[in-house]
Amino acid sequence: MPGGTHPRRNHGYALLALVTLLGLFTLLAVVRFVRVAGADQNAVEHDSAVLNQAKEALLGYAATYRDTHASIPPPSVGFLPCPASDGNGSAAGACSVQGSAVAGMLPFRTLSLPDLRDSRGECLWYAVAGTAKNSPSLLQFNWDVQGQFVIRDANGNPLATAPNSADGGPVAAIIAVGPPIGAQSRARASTTCGHTPVLAQFIEGGPVFPNAGIVDLRSGAAGSQTANDRVVWITGKELFDRIDKRADFAPMLNGLIDEMASCLGYGLPAPVSPSTTFGTNTFGIVPNVTTSGTPSICPPSGVSVNTDQIQLWRNWRELFRYMRCGGGTQCATVNAAACRGVLIFGGKRASGQSRATVTDKASAGNYLEGTILGTWTAGGLHYVGPGVYDPASPANDVVRCLN
Repeated sequence: MPGGTHPRRNHGYALLALVTLLGLFTLLAVVRFVRVAGADQNAVEHDSAVLNQAKEALLGYAATYRDTHASIPPPSVGFLPCPASDGNGSAAGACSVQGSAVAGMLPFRTLSLPDLRDSRGECLWYAVAGTAKNSPSLLQFNWDVQGQFVIRDANGNPLATAPNSADGGPVAAIIAVGPPIGAQSRARASTTCGHTPVLAQFIEGGPVFPNAGIVDLRSGAAGSQTANDRVVWITGKELFDRIDKRADFAPMLNGLIDEMASCLGYGLPAPVSPSTTFGTNTFGIVPNVTTSGTPSICPPSGVSVNTDQIQLWRNWRELFRYMRCGGGTQCATVNAAACRGVLIFGGKRASGQSRATVTDKASAGNYLEGTILGTWTAGGLHYVGPGVYDPASPANDVVRCLN
């Protein structure tokens, strides 16, 4: 048809336009996906950076705690701060009761950090176990400390557990909360963080604080509508691995062993439960009270004690085992020297040992090893072993002669 447009040509133009339009939509979708994915990745990287910066600051705080907190008697090493209650960055002076885990805002000022925020501009949250917090602290606090947190992924699978015989489990957690999801609603407030810090509006999984038991925390993924908290944690092992690097840590423990051996030699009080008697000789735990019932490093002998050791003794007492000869005789030997009693420091957990529960702690087999364990459990009297703690062989038992 001269001068006209062929119907098939019109159909071809329409098809080409449709294909072009579909291609354009596909390209836009791909670009949008890439931009969103890139933004999510940037958020993940930012959150990981600030969470790990906070973790390093907390480990540094714990490692230097004895240096930065003056008291009489001096404190032990390794304690972690209470959370900040309102986002002002300063740790509370005390948090809940002894042994209870607590949660709040990261005390960034106390940790000498800037005001760290997650990728959404929210303040970081922080939870600390009652077993590791500084106030009020437990009397028993050493490298066998057990955490109170189980960290799970969005599907409920455990990422880290407590108690844990291998690493103690998480004693602290730092949390990037991300945007509100589900029924969460965050009321604006004239605070440093800009919100009223109601835990359920920030943290998923329904954890309850304060809590003397085990607490579940969820570590999800950025962008998730069911669990978007990002969690980084500190285990008891990580805490004391950092403290082990102190040049004065081994001398501190050896000073404690020296003081304990000297103190016991004055009175040789009866070992306490869990204890066993073989003939007239008693094997058990070092007593921890004076005749008045006041906690003390020494037995009821009235001997003056170096106050620098008292808090250390309270924290590390469970690692010691002690035997006393009957009738004040020198029935025992340590490295061939005649002794009226024997003091043993159990050292770090060796492979196969567990000190996670009360039952674990009552067993000498979770503290002593090799021939020393065999001699002890058989009621034997002749011991051979090192007389000082050596960080190069931290699981070795240390044996002292008492007279």
